[in-house]
Amino acid sequence: ANGHGFVIVTGHCGNWEWLNLALGAAGFPLTVAAREVYDPRINETIIRLRARFGGGTALRGREAAQRLVRALRNGGGIGLLIDQDIDAPGVFTEFFGRPAWTPIGAAALAAKTGAWLIPAFAARQSDGTMTIRIEPAIAAPARDAGSAAEARVTARLTNAIEGQIRREPSQWVWMHRRWRRQPGSGEVVWRWPVSSPDETIAVAGALECPGNLSAGSR
Repeated sequence: ANGHGFVIVTGHCGNWEWLNLALGAAGFPLTVAAREVYDPRINETIIRLRARFGGGTALRGREAAQRLVRALRNGGGIGLLIDQDIDAPGVFTEFFGRPAWTPIGAAALAAKTGAWLIPAFAARQSDGTMTIRIEPAIAAPARDAGSAAEARVTARLTNAIEGQIRREPSQWVWMHRRWRRQPGSGEVVWRWPVSSPDETIAVAGALECPGNLSAGSR
């Protein structure tokens, strides 16, 4: 990423921990946001594995956001999973045709630091190998663009996760109650692609991909 901070955005698809290790082995260690595992022994093992290639773990809590911001401002990468309905600031996005509460942290951190947003996934293959899919980078919402710009970007990231699930439906964590919360009267549900031509024009400039990260890869 040439010293530019970046956010790897993924879902509970395939093996997201393997994605973190693969990127670290390739020279792009991540600080990943995660919650503490219930068993301290397992938790310690997971944190140690994440650090194998220089990565780190920012456990949910008061200091997690500061640690993630610091990593981005230092030109590093962080990893976030945004495909679950958790107790975190978010917006409703369209996910498989239904509203789903989606954490907005990835877009908010990008807006705060100027970091690129990069959807990426690790999928298991029938021969036991893993395939990494890295999608085109999305530029951060402008810092002064407001919450609507962050919501649109979150909808775009959700659309990328839906695309991966459609490619590999057996590898997503379907047992999670993804659509548990539903919007109340008057609440906005953000969609991507946008449906209004005027909205498309307004979003286009804010979401232009950086040239050196504009092509996906396997």
